[in-house]
Amino acid sequence: MAVRAVLALLCVVVVVLAVQARWESNTNARQRDDAQSPGLLVFRPDGRQLAIGGTDGRIRLWDTSNPDRPVRVGQFVSGRTDPHAVYTPDGRMLAVIGTPVHAVRFWDVHDPAHARPVGRPVGGVGTPIVAIEFDSRGQRFATLGGDTTIQLWDFTDPAHITETGGSIIPTEDSWHAGDIAFTPDGEYLIGVGVRGEIRWWDLNPDHSLRRVCRISGDVLTADVWRRYLPGVPYRAACEGQA
Repeated sequence: MAVRAVLALLCVVVVVLAVQARWESNTNARQRDDAQSPGLLVFRPDGRQLAIGGTDGRIRLWDTSNPDRPVRVGQFVSGRTDPHAVYTPDGRMLAVIGTPVHAVRFWDVHDPAHARPVGRPVGGVGTPIVAIEFDSRGQRFATLGGDTTIQLWDFTDPAHITETGGSIIPTEDSWHAGDIAFTPDGEYLIGVGVRGEIRWWDLNPDHSLRRVCRISGDVLTADVWRRYLPGVPYRAACEGQA
């Protein structure tokens, strides 16, 4: 019995020491982060990388493959003192916004030890960008301006990002957007106001065409087409859209 009691006590001591060592390790890591005044904390979609941004304008990248022992694997100077950032859906890039420059800046963080900027900053001309959201495929993103203007961007070529269509400007003067999000299928963009109001925008042009055709009917007949578009082959815009 005495031997069993001693063995049990030793097991307890080993467990306590192991837990204490793990707690101290996590505490030290937390203290190092606190020393950098972090205000940004965002995981890569696969959970294996963590970006932490501080008031010094630097963003630190941590390998979190082993959550018990995260390892800092890189950092870069974002130039933003209060950064907000999101990963692209494939996790290869980090989109960063924040003061004093409110444009979106993309960073390739696939090799975290050698993070590098990609393309040119986009948006932020005339009004700061306060939020950014990607669709599930990662081929486009939306930005929300401080004046509640929403802009869609084509991201198929990250080195040459272009605007997609015109800006979405809410018609209600009293509505001020607080955040935006794509639906999982990417066909709608949702905005939530600072008072909780929700707005939906249909991004599928076929849906818009069907609505127009249902309301107006097929008024663009062949005769009307020839009158206003002579020499241009006729195309029935509402055919099959009823």
